[in-house]
Amino acid sequence: MGDRQQVDWWIDYGDEAVPKSVKGRAVWHEGRRQRTIVSILLEIHLMALTGIIPKSCRSFKVEKALWQDDEGCDDDDTQAAHCVPRQLVINGKHPHDILLKYSRERRDFMQGFFGKTDLLPVNFNKVDSRAERVPLVGIAEGFRKACRSAITSGQDGEPTARSVGTSVGAAYGHYTAHASRTYTICIQRLKLKLARPSIKQTDKEKWKEQLAITQYYAQEVNNRAAFVENVRLAEVDELLKLYKSF
Repeated sequence: MGDRQQVDWWIDYGDEAVPKSVKGRAVWHEGRRQRTIVSILLEIHLMALTGIIPKSCRSFKVEKALWQDDEGCDDDDTQAAHCVPRQLVINGKHPHDILLKYSRERRDFMQGFFGKTDLLPVNFNKVDSRAERVPLVGIAEGFRKACRSAITSGQDGEPTARSVGTSVGAAYGHYTAHASRTYTICIQRLKLKLARPSIKQTDKEKWKEQLAITQYYAQEVNNRAAFVENVRLAEVDELLKLYKSF
């Protein structure tokens, strides 16, 4: 899960109160995951659009998270579940390292996005990890492809708020397509586990809850609220002006 680091950033994600029900927590966490991903896609697209990420950058990979903003507690059986599936690496550098020479504030926001976690019961981290590991279509691969799209479209893109919204929306579509397929595969696999003729009661209860969480994720992944909330043209225009000033 990475090291917890004390850094000087804070991101307002609205109501931080964790819902009590499994459904409420699943919808809440999936929504925050999407919101964080959209925020990252917007930032890196603007970085490419304004030359902060140069056209020579063609290597995009993802690796395990290196840090987190909180940690779970054994007393209440919680773990810190990252909102973002993986840490992005661009030509061997993290996005926040690239931003540091231009803006400490934007650098802190970027590091904050990748370190953002939700404190949730252990089964949520189990579900997230399973979804990240699905070969070829996992949410980690979907995130990588979305980031690549956001950057490459910005390297030859048009610097207007409307075009930014279109490009970020297209990049986000790569993630949601992968996530939707991933959750479907995970649901099928969990159903097969539960169909075994002989399973321990503890495993049965664990897998049933993981199945429910995954099904709620699958329903929520097609909710466009996260994209609409984070890509408002007026706000994008202000952020574009900021990046142009660096």
